[in-house]
Amino acid sequence: MLNCKEIVGRLFLLYDVSTQTALSEKLGITQTLISRWIKDPTRRPSWDTMEKVIEETGVTWDWLLEGREPQYRDQI
Repeated sequence: MLNCKEIVGRLFLLYDVSTQTALSEKLGITQTLISRWIKDPTRRPSWDTMEKVIEETGVTWDWLLEGREPQYRDQI
């Protein structure tokens, strides 16, 4: 099962931001949505949002979803 808090934590690391507001600006979504992801374990980033992250940053799905290495596709 996906741990959404860990996914959001990786998003903070990936975009090198420390606030929900800064992350929301990077992702083009509302801060309220990020807050919901953190507070409610049944909520998670949409597949569209995660796909955008993958395309923009070059990270692997395995790293984003589960924290498994390699982090970046070019390391495969």
